[in-house]
Amino acid sequence: MDPTTAAIFALVIACGSEIIALLPVQSNSWVQLLVKVLKTAFPKK
Repeated sequence: MDPTTAAIFALVIACGSEIIALLPVQSNSWVQLLVKVLKTAFPKK
């Protein structure tokens, strides 16, 4: 991977993390948000 691409990818992840922290949702990290989306998409029967 090109160093420039890696730097842009890292910046997108960091910015996304900060934006998630500012949102008024209970989940405040990428992992919690992903788990919530997966639980909503695939509920237990």
